[in-house]
Amino acid sequence: MQALMQMQPIKGIDDPSRIRVVIFVNGQMLHVALPELLKAQQSTLTDLEARVAALESASSGPLP
Repeated sequence: MQALMQMQPIKGIDDPSRIRVVIFVNGQMLHVALPELLKAQQSTLTDLEARVAALESASSGPLP
């Protein structure tokens, strides 16, 4: 645990695909490339933005 406290921030990444994220699940240590981890979040965010836009455009019409 002491080693984790001494970790330094990453600066000046030329190739973000080389960043790996370590995840602990059910007592196992897994790793994944950062862009792969973010793809699912970006997709979810894009879907949410589309839903919000649809709601906003639907409510801009006359109210019943």
